[in-house]
Amino acid sequence: MREVLGHLIDSAANNHVRFVRAAIEDDMVFPGYAQNEWVEAQRYNDRDWDDLIDLWERYNRHIANVIRSIPPAAMKRERTRHNLDEIAWRTVPRGEPVTLEYFVDDYIAHLEHHLTQIRKIPR
Repeated sequence: MREVLGHLIDSAANNHVRFVRAAIEDDMVFPGYAQNEWVEAQRYNDRDWDDLIDLWERYNRHIANVIRSIPPAAMKRERTRHNLDEIAWRTVPRGEPVTLEYFVDDYIAHLEHHLTQIRKIPR
């Protein structure tokens, strides 16, 4: 359970940067990250549950503010140069137009997917 929440913290960290860059740059080509290795390196299972929840919640509140600050034109601008075929949760073929709005929605769907997993884990 802690590792799943840790993965969501790592996802927040990576997508925060991606959202800001996509708001000010013309393309949506972003570095990936080794998810399992990030989780392992940070030893989330050894962390206090409440501390992890607090970090996850505060980071996502910040991301929500970032998203609200993005101009509508930047959210809806289509970009054909992207790598969402590699980094998105719901991938998009390379060269097919995407928007930052789609990528934000994808982040939220990914988040909801893992929160559902956490809720199902017996305590």
